[in-house]
Amino acid sequence: MLTIKKWILENYEVEETELEEAPTKSKENYYAICSYVMDMFMREKLGAKANPGEVNKYNFYDWAQSLPGVLNTSDIFLGIEGIRKICFEVFGTLEGFKEENRELYEKKIIGLIFDELLKGAVIYSDMEELEAVE
Repeated sequence: MLTIKKWILENYEVEETELEEAPTKSKENYYAICSYVMDMFMREKLGAKANPGEVNKYNFYDWAQSLPGVLNTSDIFLGIEGIRKICFEVFGTLEGFKEENRELYEKKIIGLIFDELLKGAVIYSDMEELEAVE
């Protein structure tokens, strides 16, 4: 089964123009990647004056639908086979999967990704604070 962490690592993309501030794609940089993706979401979707209440799954879903460059979400939103494959990899079954409920599956998967990215970004922030104290 595919974990959401593994999906994030596999679908994180860094453009050459972003290399200076973007963490490299590796397991060791997982929490930095989460933080970077959340920063990009907030910058691109919410702008410079983001209200903390706007950092939510609904706005993240909206942003993810626009197929952001930093996170390849095309398998989720482009074609039924992509979301079917991801649901099988994440949940281990397709029992009860119905094409007419596709948007619900998309929202569930994106919600899991959002939760994992947020958790990783918080851990990264805590790690940075600890390093600053030392």
